[in-house]
Amino acid sequence: MKPTFLCLLLALAASAPAHAAPPGTTEITVTGRGAIALAPNVAIVSAGVQSNAPTAAQALAENNAAYDRIVGALTRLAITRADISM
Repeated sequence: MKPTFLCLLLALAASAPAHAAPPGTTEITVTGRGAIALAPNVAIVSAGVQSNAPTAAQALAENNAAYDRIVGALTRLAITRADISM
């Protein structure tokens, strides 16, 4: 956020008209326009895995396999494992 604020402040200061205030007064005048566009760097996605099986152990194994496939697909998209939590 600080770099964005600094860029906007510099843009405003650079576009301000220069004129002298009368002696004995203090004046600050700023006029300008700025814009910034950045690519998003965070995405939050919620997902769930559900399995039905004859036993809880089988359902857990199916869920774990699905989880591993999802994590594998995300890592192939260049998302680091540290950035994935489910």
